[in-house]
Amino acid sequence: MGTYRGYRVFPFGQNKRISEIFAQIEPSLPDAITIVANRENLILPLGFEAKSEPSTHHKMILREGIRTRPSFELNATEGIRLLTQTNSQEIEHLKAQDKFQQISPRFTERLSRKLPYYGLYVMDKLVAVAGCYGLSHEFEIANIGDIYVHPEHRKKGYAHALVSVLVETLIGNGAGIIGCDIAENEQPIGPNSKPAIFNLLTQKIGFEHDGDIYYQDALRTGS
Repeated sequence: MGTYRGYRVFPFGQNKRISEIFAQIEPSLPDAITIVANRENLILPLGFEAKSEPSTHHKMILREGIRTRPSFELNATEGIRLLTQTNSQEIEHLKAQDKFQQISPRFTERLSRKLPYYGLYVMDKLVAVAGCYGLSHEFEIANIGDIYVHPEHRKKGYAHALVSVLVETLIGNGAGIIGCDIAENEQPIGPNSKPAIFNLLTQKIGFEHDGDIYYQDALRTGS
């Protein structure tokens, strides 16, 4: 839990029960939140108003491990590294090229929590990233995101290589189910009118499309 860019409420269940929960937690909520829910549960706590129209995200689920691994090997000038907080400036520089906002503004928090976060380097320059933003050992689930490749280095299999390493790491850490939410209108689009990352996850990694969810940004009235 935190500020607007990452504070999320997940209201799944019956609307009456959701309203009761919102009434209990409303005083402790910050002035800006994001509601993440399916369409029928997309309601706001009392005292909040929508900041904009909700955005559609494709909910992706991986249950049975990686379908295919990259068919190429990295050469001597390429390499995948586990990133830490010391790499924040490099990620920030890469993010400056990210017009679709595929890298979350909260990447520094994810690094500080020491969740798996990988970068791919070419000639010692960071050109692609993919990271985990949630890992529960108790429930054996994980969530990934921040999948981004610099425009000059796309169509080389870098995203496939990074996501494969990330997924294998999470499976090795006990994750039986791995999720990923893909914004419908905030990604480069592939030939089938689906986001390019959607195609990578479904066709090469083995994720399944498990329906759509909606992200609703909301502000406290008068804030």
